[in-house]
Amino acid sequence: SAFCFPLSALPMNIAVQKPGWRANYDIGYCGFSINHRSFISAGINWFQRWSDLPRVPSPTHCFIVTGEDEIIEAGPRGVQKNNLSSYLHKEDLALLIRRPAQYTPAKGQLIAECAAGYLGQKYGYTLIAALAVSNSTVGKILSLLTKGWFERQVTRLADAKRQQVCSELVARCLQSIPFLAIRGVLQRPARTIKPVDLFQDTIAFEPPEYAVELVP
Repeated sequence: SAFCFPLSALPMNIAVQKPGWRANYDIGYCGFSINHRSFISAGINWFQRWSDLPRVPSPTHCFIVTGEDEIIEAGPRGVQKNNLSSYLHKEDLALLIRRPAQYTPAKGQLIAECAAGYLGQKYGYTLIAALAVSNSTVGKILSLLTKGWFERQVTRLADAKRQQVCSELVARCLQSIPFLAIRGVLQRPARTIKPVDLFQDTIAFEPPEYAVELVP
């Protein structure tokens, strides 16, 4: 079903369209989902609440598109391939797509190849816990007082090797493109980036403040 907010009320322009390969999504594009029924999604939505912008969608999961009906994502079972179509037919879930800035098919292929290099890695439960701590009220105060040092340290200590969370994986793959690595939120360490940070960024993606919601 279409996203629950009235499109006219959104500062971000959300176009609701049926999937069109090479038209509104392509290899190397980033997908975002909103699902408040998932336990993990509910937890992520809680600790990223500080980043929410009024009347702008707040995704709790993200992934890299690697084929017409293929994605690579980090989830509870680790980093693995999945079908994009599986997200289109889930109830109470919105699927949104954004295109990286200055996208070309060659860059999209590099992003997809980077994602494939993480296949088989485990899910970063310790990093999720660290993000929850750093984004708690006390954690936010400490990060503010230390100009972000507290969050960087907590997530650095919890960022186990060969473990990924969804937004960390997506950020790492986008950062593999030098042009993107110096733009917007991608200038931050990948481990500190949340799904909402990526989705709401108007510099790392194009067109600015524009996304496509794919519907069956």
